[in-house]
Amino acid sequence: MSPKDIPTVIHLGTAATWRGGENQILLLCIRLRDRGVRCIVAAPPGSVLLARASEEGIETEALRIACECDPIGAARLARAVRRCGARIIHAHDARGVLPARAAAIFAGGARAKVVAHRRTAFDVRGAWKYRLCTDAVIAISRASRDGLTRAGVPEAKIRVVYSGLPSPPRPPGSPGAVRARERIRKALGLRGDRIAVLCVAGLTEEKGHSTLFRAMHLIPPPRPLLLLAGTGELEGRLREEAEEAGLAEDVRFLGFRRRVSNLMLASDIFAITSLSEGLCTSLIDAQMHGLPAVATCAGGMSEVVEGEHTGLLVPVGDAGAVAAAISRLASDSGLRRRMGAAGMERASRLFSADAMAGGVLEVYRELTGRP
Repeated sequence: MSPKDIPTVIHLGTAATWRGGENQILLLCIRLRDRGVRCIVAAPPGSVLLARASEEGIETEALRIACECDPIGAARLARAVRRCGARIIHAHDARGVLPARAAAIFAGGARAKVVAHRRTAFDVRGAWKYRLCTDAVIAISRASRDGLTRAGVPEAKIRVVYSGLPSPPRPPGSPGAVRARERIRKALGLRGDRIAVLCVAGLTEEKGHSTLFRAMHLIPPPRPLLLLAGTGELEGRLREEAEEAGLAEDVRFLGFRRRVSNLMLASDIFAITSLSEGLCTSLIDAQMHGLPAVATCAGGMSEVVEGEHTGLLVPVGDAGAVAAAISRLASDSGLRRRMGAAGMERASRLFSADAMAGGVLEVYRELTGRP
């Protein structure tokens, strides 16, 4: 397929903040551009996504969608569709679905197709939007797909395309990775033999940090050091919980990190105790970095971690099971190495950025009748 055979795509993101979904939009656009696709990122003025897309040389359109029923935002999007001749509007969150369909209608001409991306496994609110306002829905996991079908979205409209990530810049075990590990561990004050457990997640309710804190409290001293990378509205409360649980010396709040690769290299175990997840790209990233995982069986996370092979899966909310899993990995370096190596191979095969771009491109081809 030559570049002229591939339609122009507007990627619509409505959030001003930067989380895993926005990172996926940017990464997808980069990989599609490498395949000859013209991608235009439409996002709120001043948003992190707009700035980073511009840094990567991707075309941008400053566009605010105030709410799902925003006629002004939809009209502006329609003008962008006409101006660039877009054949596809890819709405990457629920708020953008209805404005995308309205823009496709307002734009006239050969109506642009609307693709919606479903990145969560929560119960679907407003399922009618996915049924009536889209030409295809991309679910990032089987768990996400199942939530859509339970809500009445026709299965024939849904395509499962796993989120993907690039390979780590420094492969685990390489000289550069070993030097980075030593440097970061020293900066964190980690003794050579202390186990570091890393969690990369927004400090929000659905990420289940309280379960992780209860689990750490159940592990007798000397405990592993828990590293928390991320920010969110619960930070103050979680700091208090850590203090009350007697974990002040065993938990580090590291804040937002643009690149977490160094933290991955410096750590020994990755733990995430979410209550719900569409897939969890930070868990994929950890597996690509060769970290054995402790994860709850929430949503698509059980699709990322192969239990007893690449990590340990535990019930949602079960602090005792989390504590036992962390302790098991912390006490067995051979098990950590075996699970880490298996996770790295599996994640690189199933959850690569190129595999994601290829799957999305197949959806575009199907909708536009391209070869």
